Amino acid sequence: MPISSPAPPSRRVLTRRNALRLLAAGAAGAAGCLADAFLFEPRHLSVTRRDLACPLLPPGLAGLKVALLADLHFHPDADDHLVTQVVAATNRERPDLIVLAGDYVNGDAAVVVPLLEKLRGLRAGHGIFAVMGNHDGWTGR
Repeated sequence: MPISSPAPPSRRVLTRRNALRLLAAGAAGAAGCLADAFLFEPRHLSVTRRDLACPLLPPGLAGLKVALLADLHFHPDADDHLVTQVVAATNRERPDLIVLAGDYVNGDAAVVVPLLEKLRGLRAGHGIFAVMGNHDGWTGR
């Protein structure tokens, strides 16, 4: 009859208890990510400033200040105050150019007009340019 030796101490065994611990840790991490993505981040305004070196930029554009706004995912009832803050914060930066990089809405095309009314307050010396995002395309025409 062969004699079996115990598993080396460095080898970990996945027991039912360890599997439940892993599942609980994963569920807690997922809950934290979801809370951040849906409760905290959408209500948080942040301004990030970056100096970018553009060696081929014409000298007349040196020092150009560009504001980039993206992923508003506007819901009128929940986001009116936040978008008002975004417009005010953007204007305080006194940008030369504003780029709106899409994802303005999330499934309801009826919110476009109220959002545009809010964004109408944006000011930039050289204009405001916009492109559509994937969420905007999913919303329809």
